Order: sequence, then C-alpha cells, then structure tokens
Amino acid sequence: MNWPTAIVHVDMDTFFVSVERLHDRSLIGKPVIVGGGQDGDLRRGVVAACSYESRAFGVHSAMPLAQAMRLCPEAVIVPVGRSNYGEYTSRVRTILESFTDLVEMASPDEAYLDLRGTDLLHGEPIGAAHHIRSRIAAQTGLPVSIGLATTRTQAKIASKLSKPSGLFVVAPGGEAAIVRPLSISALPGLGPKTAKRLNGANIRTLGQLIDAGEERLVRLLGDHGASYYRRAIGKGSAQVTPSRERLQISTEATFGDDIGERELIHGKLARMTMKLGSQLRKREQWAGTLTLKIRYPDFTTLTRREGIEPRTNDDTILYRRARDFFDRVWDGATPLRLLGVGVANMGDAVQGDMFEDEDGRKRERLLQTLDSIGSAKGNARLIWGSALEAKNPPAAPPEME
Repeated sequence: MNWPTAIVHVDMDTFFVSVERLHDRSLIGKPVIVGGGQDGDLRRGVVAACSYESRAFGVHSAMPLAQAMRLCPEAVIVPVGRSNYGEYTSRVRTILESFTDLVEMASPDEAYLDLRGTDLLHGEPIGAAHHIRSRIAAQTGLPVSIGLATTRTQAKIASKLSKPSGLFVVAPGGEAAIVRPLSISALPGLGPKTAKRLNGANIRTLGQLIDAGEERLVRLLGDHGASYYRRAIGKGSAQVTPSRERLQISTEATFGDDIGERELIHGKLARMTMKLGSQLRKREQWAGTLTLKIRYPDFTTLTRREGIEPRTNDDTILYRRARDFFDRVWDGATPLRLLGVGVANMGDAVQGDMFEDEDGRKRERLLQTLDSIGSAKGNARLIWGSALEAKNPPAAPPEME
C-alpha cells in the first residue's frame, strides 16, 4: 500500500488510572477515579481521569469529584500525583523515538509520530504501528490505543475507534468512508456549541457534514467550516513537530482576591490571549496547542492541554478556544486563586488553513495594524471589548515565560 504520509496517533488508555493500577493491582477491574489532591481532601477538586468501569456510571474527566462520587459511590478514589506519571510518559516517549525522530508529545498521555521514511528500518506503516503498540505494552505494562492514517485528524479519530487497546487503520483514500457513520462530535476540535449549531441545520453525522459541502459549512460556521470539511474528508495537516523543538509562551496571574464570576474570568482570559497572540505574531509563529492552568483557594491546581487545528496566532480564535476550554474544565462554582493560559507546539501556518479568503486577509491586516499601534505607543494598545470585563487587578501583573 502506498502511504503518501503515515501519521500515527498514540493514546495511552485511561493513563492516570493505568499507572495507578500498575502500582496497586487490587484496582484492576474496579471503578477507579483519579482526582483531588495528595492532601486527602476529596470533597473538592475534579476528576482528572476515570476508568471505563466508572465511566459506565456517567463519570467523566473534569467532573466535580462530589458529583462523580454520587454517580458512582462504589468507586475507589485515588489522589492525583500518588504515582510518578512523568516517569511513564518518558518511558513511552523513549520507545516512540526508537521508531522515528518525528515524535510530538501532545500531552502526557498522547503523541503523534510521522513514520515516513522509516520503511527500511521498521517495515510498512501498519506493521510498525503494531510493533509500537506491542512494545509499549510489553515494556511499560500500559494499555495503548493506536490510530494510523494520512493526517493528524484522521489518526486521532482512528485511535478513538481502536479503544480500548487496539489498532485502527484508515487507509489512504478511505477517510470519508470511515468517518461517514460517526457523530460530528468525533471530529477533533468540534465542540458542543458548534455541534449544536450543526444539529440545528440537520447535520448530525460526519457523512452529513461532508455532504453539506464546504461552501454551506462556511456559511454556517465561518472560516472554521472549511477546516472541518477538509479534515473530515482527509485533507488536514500531516505535520508532526518534534517535542524538543516546541517552544511555549505562557502568562498567568495570581489574584489579590479569589474570583468566581464567569464573565470576569472570561475578561481576564481575553487579555491574556491578546498578549499571547501578539507575541506569536512577533515571532512569526502559529500555535498548535493551548494550555490552561487554574488554581483553587485550597491550592488544588489543574493544568490541561488540547490541540488547536489548524494552528493560529489570531487573538480572537485563541480567546474563544481558551474560553470554551475553561468552561469545560472549571467546576463552575469554586472561585479561582490563579489563572494561566499558554500556547505551545509552534510552527508555520498550515498551507490553505490560514487567511484563505478576503475576510481572512482583512483580519490578518487588522491584527498587523493593532500590533503596529501597540509598538508605536509603547505599553498602550487597543484591546477587544471582551477584555474590558477584567476589572479586578491581579496581585501581580501577568508575566510571560
């Protein structure tokens, strides 16, 4: 089989739970929830990870622990950080880098590999993917799901289809046929608000999304509609950026008084993402990963990451992604002591995904103008209206890393 590109998505199944089970075999087969903190206070905090047994009761990641315990009272609660998860991430990464130098750790429990040019060493991509899965299982004891396809998006969809602990291959040219029966929520990056909008247009499956065509999706969703369409039919990005080459820019603020008003937090996110977008444009880089950090008054700290596809350095896109991401992670009630947001997985804009039409080019010129005004005026710069909500100053100004 001729693979023009061969992208593997590696997903360690229920990673935190799997690591805990390696250290405590009595947890195997039981509903397990990893969450809270090492201080043993399980009344606060959220679910960091949960086993398939607990998911059967409706438990999911980022759910408040109290709610999870009501849904699954027989679950075994394991405090976050009891085991050294980073050690296992490093071991998996070492195995992956034995197959190719092009390894991108998208998070502690998932990675992308580009297998192009490795045939002489490891054989055809399908065989190599089998070897990757079996080697991780043999050398770490961790269950792993593998997806192989020609693009990042399709590989990630494939890894989900392979769960638990399997391998799913989307052959070149077969992308549309594989995804057609799937729900639109199976497309990475397509969130619940967009799904609701598409459902209102009677688009519920990826087959219906493909049949709607690019022009209609653009009318419904703006520029993102074109990206969703192309990725669904298998024409998304195949770029894998080695983790050692990925830079990160982040900003965070510790508040003088804890804040719990959603609109106020959104305003602070707007200011932070404006700063990040400006820094990215100065570096002529586009971010492919968004990082969110929140800390509660009891010092429970959550750090979450998700991919951005296509990459972007647009303030408004970064803000909307950060806002929606925050709304999914935050428990909605507990005030915050600290808020941080960052971007990583830097690279060039994916060809054809950025500023592809006249509106996009106008938007690019607007951002360049705002950056020029900011440079000319020193610390003074124009800000988006949403950022005006952030009226409560932090205890210390945000700092860039």
